[in-house]
Amino acid sequence: MNKIKFLLIAFATITFAKDSSVSIGIVNFAKCITDSKIGKKEQENLENVRIQWTSLIEETNEELSNINSKLENPEYLEGISPQVEEDMKIKKEMLSKDLQKYETQIYQALHQAQMLLIQKMSSQINKASEELAKKTNFKIILNAETCLYNIKSLDVTDDIIKILDNKFEKENKK
Repeated sequence: MNKIKFLLIAFATITFAKDSSVSIGIVNFAKCITDSKIGKKEQENLENVRIQWTSLIEETNEELSNINSKLENPEYLEGISPQVEEDMKIKKEMLSKDLQKYETQIYQALHQAQMLLIQKMSSQINKASEELAKKTNFKIILNAETCLYNIKSLDVTDDIIKILDNKFEKENKK
């Protein structure tokens, strides 16, 4: 799929290069995410998901550590009944399983949230690129990551970020 995209882009670039009036723009996708207001907001949302999961893991780890220290303390074990000790061992096992489950879930949740961030930003950047192309008569705007080389004067990233920021501000005023 990526090879086909690359070949189409390369073909389009070569075709357009024959026409000296063709204007090409290059946009840095990563910079749009890190510098635009919508990108920052999406990164903040991703960080909030990470923080929620991390706090759950830390709480479980703390509880597990507390139980472990009690089970390793001979004086503490002498003061409790065998039933209480058995209950603690069961709780320790459950917490260990929960911790493993949480670690798997955090990985999946963060991966999914990151994919949604990229998908949303890609859509927003595509729309902003189309808007910029219509305003400025660009024939093609490429993602900088697909270019092996480009000159700095082709970079339209700041223009794209301005469009993204304007849309973000309009949507948040509602």
